[in-house]
Amino acid sequence: DATPSDFKRLSNMLKQTSRKLESITLTETYRSSPEFLALLISVSNTTEKLLQKDCQIGEASCTVLMASLMNPDGIADLEIENSYVADDISARHAQLLFEGVASSVSLKRLTLHLSFEESEQAGNLLVRALQQNQSLKSLYIKTTTFGDDGVLRNVIRAASSEKRLEDLTIWFTASEKHHLPVSSLKECLCRDDCNLEILALDHVSIEVDVADFSQDNSSLTRLDLVDADLTCSQVVDICQLFKSLKSLDISYNPISDLTPLDTLLFREGYELESLELIIEGISEPTWIEFFQKLPRIKSLRNLGITFCPFDNHSEAFRACFLDALWNSNLESVCFMDDDEDNEEVSQGFEEFRCQVSVPLGLNRGGRRALQNQCPDHPMYPNLWPLVLERAMKIDYYSVLDRWQSPTLETRRCDVVYWLLREKVLV
Repeated sequence: DATPSDFKRLSNMLKQTSRKLESITLTETYRSSPEFLALLISVSNTTEKLLQKDCQIGEASCTVLMASLMNPDGIADLEIENSYVADDISARHAQLLFEGVASSVSLKRLTLHLSFEESEQAGNLLVRALQQNQSLKSLYIKTTTFGDDGVLRNVIRAASSEKRLEDLTIWFTASEKHHLPVSSLKECLCRDDCNLEILALDHVSIEVDVADFSQDNSSLTRLDLVDADLTCSQVVDICQLFKSLKSLDISYNPISDLTPLDTLLFREGYELESLELIIEGISEPTWIEFFQKLPRIKSLRNLGITFCPFDNHSEAFRACFLDALWNSNLESVCFMDDDEDNEEVSQGFEEFRCQVSVPLGLNRGGRRALQNQCPDHPMYPNLWPLVLERAMKIDYYSVLDRWQSPTLETRRCDVVYWLLREKVLV
């Protein structure tokens, strides 16, 4: 554990630094120690990014943070994470923190994992800070609640107007959800002065209260609506508002039918590259039907899905998925294994991951360049070194499997082998 004398020595070291440090992390430090406050001042003047993790926040430390944020050459990236501190942030401390954010001309990214004593007041302070700040581009906030649904709408409106933020993530942890009507999203995002590229909402119940989706947003490329009480058809309706969408996460929604997604995956003008479907309750026939479509979804590169549990799926299910991967353009698949504590199931799951990794590695290694060649557009020989160099940078294996050669350590040499054998053209 750090002592006041440790803080004093670190402060002296930082004062002698002639250049700004890239990042500094402070963990489980004291709020009342004068030596810590002196260190916090030194840290704020010598780093681009400050992470305070599980530090007890007092009025003095908040005042120091406020002053450092007001510094024209102050912190560009501030992260405060109090996951294991029992005390909520008081209204006074929240006021000091958000006053600093409001006045900052250097802050580009703000990440807060905090609970507030006066949650609605804290939300209103955040709204005011967003309205006044002219430098912030990214906000990630994980908290219990904002108290009133109107505060959430005001936060989104303030973040998205006048070309302010590019990235907004709001994650609530209280059992009772906030409610957000689609009409509010449409009002906030479908405007000429909206510059938001990423919007992620977690544990917010989205209410589809409009029928007209003729207006659209041209800036948003990633939309996460996690645990939003949406059906697949409702998701598709909402996505009609975002014509530039490249990434979609609709995990933990009550979805049982994936067929409505065809509108997004095959409609002209939509080019979805990433899709997260961490969803319970989807039947094996529904998954198989979806897998059979993967080879025809040319734009999709990243897929997140649930196997829950692994042993409940048949050989036909796994064979269908592997066959789809060999004929698709996917480069990565993220699995959510709900039975990871079951050693036998996890072992089988890892073996399946290894089988999946081969076609994905080939796609990352340049298989599509070979597949797309034809007499009119051949692949020139001078491209081969680039393809092979990329293939040799594919990730290492994490476990043994039947494709790994014990003489080649753990490199993905199978990818290079298949490319050279031109097996990828079969």
